[in-house]
Amino acid sequence: MSKDKRPSLFNASVALNSLIDQGKDGITPQLMDEIRLLKDDIAVNLDKRKYLVKEIDNRLVHAKEMIKDIKEEMKKMEKVRQKVKQSTLDSIKLNPQHVYKDTLGRRVYKSTGQPKLVLDPSIETRSFSVSNCVNERTAAGREVSPYIYRKTFYCLDMDRLKRDIKKGKECSFAKLESKEIVVGLS
Repeated sequence: MSKDKRPSLFNASVALNSLIDQGKDGITPQLMDEIRLLKDDIAVNLDKRKYLVKEIDNRLVHAKEMIKDIKEEMKKMEKVRQKVKQSTLDSIKLNPQHVYKDTLGRRVYKSTGQPKLVLDPSIETRSFSVSNCVNERTAAGREVSPYIYRKTFYCLDMDRLKRDIKKGKECSFAKLESKEIVVGLS
């Protein structure tokens, strides 16, 4: 075997086992040299794989650290963004009759945002996903049916609740809240 064309790990181990099986009775020096070369090829191939796995592990650790740092930086920027918006809103509230405009003449003003549905804390809602669902035809199959079970979920229709509250219906466990927002700042 030439040194520049090394076999894959699988091919080298198959060839090594074949040579060992052939030479059980009498191993010639030439056969022993080929066995040593194949063992070295296998060892080198394994070393390369170990190095590659270790390198990937190191890069993954580094990438996770970078993601963590980026997320922290994003949180900081979001806090600054909210503070700027709030201070602008506070400034506009101090002198609401003044018309605020940027250098291009676009108006910046206070407005009331879309109402948000706020539930009483005693109403607990959760988001979850359901997996391994099958259709009725599959569920009715003879082999599958012993492994089928039915689940029922109670879902709060938030859109309907919001519409009813907007129409004036009294609801003891939910209300609509609107926040003041700055329009034209972004």
